[in-house]
Amino acid sequence: SADDAPGADTPKAVSAAVGILRAVLLADPAKVREHWPQLRTALAAEELLYIPIGRGGDPRKIVRARVLHRLISDLLAWMPRLGLIEETTDLLEVAQRMETEHPVGRGAVTEYDRLFEAGYASVVRCLVASSESWRVAAEPTIDGADAADVMLVEALQDLTEAELGRWLSHSKTVRLSVAERLIDPREWDRFTRFVEQYGEDLFTQRFLTLSNLRAILHQKVGVWLDNLREDPPADAPRLIEALDVAIPRDEAIRHLTVAIEAVVENYAVYRDYNATTTQSDRGEMLHALVDFLRLKNAYDRVAWNLKPVALAHRILVESGRSTAAALWRRAVEERTREAADNHQAGLEQLAQRYGMRLPTVSQRLAERFVRPLTIDLLRSLVGPAMGADPAIDPSDAFAALQIEVEVLLAEAGGAGLDLPDWVEALEEEAEEQQRLVRRGDDQVDDPLRRIEQVRLSWEETQDQLRSDDDKQ
Repeated sequence: SADDAPGADTPKAVSAAVGILRAVLLADPAKVREHWPQLRTALAAEELLYIPIGRGGDPRKIVRARVLHRLISDLLAWMPRLGLIEETTDLLEVAQRMETEHPVGRGAVTEYDRLFEAGYASVVRCLVASSESWRVAAEPTIDGADAADVMLVEALQDLTEAELGRWLSHSKTVRLSVAERLIDPREWDRFTRFVEQYGEDLFTQRFLTLSNLRAILHQKVGVWLDNLREDPPADAPRLIEALDVAIPRDEAIRHLTVAIEAVVENYAVYRDYNATTTQSDRGEMLHALVDFLRLKNAYDRVAWNLKPVALAHRILVESGRSTAAALWRRAVEERTREAADNHQAGLEQLAQRYGMRLPTVSQRLAERFVRPLTIDLLRSLVGPAMGADPAIDPSDAFAALQIEVEVLLAEAGGAGLDLPDWVEALEEEAEEQQRLVRRGDDQVDDPLRRIEQVRLSWEETQDQLRSDDDKQ
């Protein structure tokens, strides 16, 4: 209730939501649609972004934004259970407009990625549940797949293509790595010259320790440089003498900040670089490491853009729709093959240019955008292998799990300094299965359980997905 917000006027959007919330809890889709235009209009006038208190944000505005965020999050989870796909995707559009049309200043916090994932996942679950009723006994199988699985994948493709534009629009506002500051070739050339001119006695092994880099970032790079200039030690780097003489102070701060943040953000890759290459002993070669990080960041950007695709696969696997999941993986692999090949070619070019290879970066690019899907499949086999599913023979599930593990064991595992991601995933899933056994049926009450999932016909699904596509 908005009445719980201390000292805040009740937002009109929350007041407009009362009728919808009642209709949702009464499982009345018609009433939700009746109140929907009023809520949509009220939300569009509200701010969803907020500035944290640590950056000077107003507590009242923060509470107001958080109330609205919780309201939208709940509706995104509940409405697809009533079969309201069109309204759910419409709410995602409204939430995005609330951010883009109501900027609140620098340092604002966005949580749209969480809202998008929540709404998208809820719609996918609705489609998965609805597809159970799409089976036609007389229909022949297609490539060994039930007709319902093929129709489900088609519906998911329609949904994802319609929503991907919204996700990509949000993605452009998110910085994944400091390496993105070096996308411009001119800025990259300037950074390279800076490292080559001043890196020899600056980027030493002692300087690049994680604790030292974090300390410099904490006190700000400019302050650190000024302190060194005021009281230079005997082994002060040449950069100190060159400040405001050979290189402007602001430019030095910019390049040095990028170098430090790049190493801190990717310290596992730096350890790989330090342990497996001779170039790591030469500070003036640090740009070689950053060049590999630029390529890795380009790969990470594509992988980030594909998060909805990976999320749909995870839900298919968790729902036991293994055939549909296999069709989805095949489609993803075909559509990302060219991009994966281009990144592999870029990696080979860097290896030839600098005469070194970084196993950690090579392993990341070797995922070819489909490794997260493989790990989803791997996790889905853990429960049955532990006897969690009475319908599946544990020995058969364990044998299938062993085959997948052997394939992953045959792949390169970086520099061997960190636990492979798939091993961590197996541990997490095994621990989760053990928790489920200990907890039994004594589960925390979930409001979603009170709302029975509406199953849409194929025609109803197509109508709602087509409506969403028309709005794009």
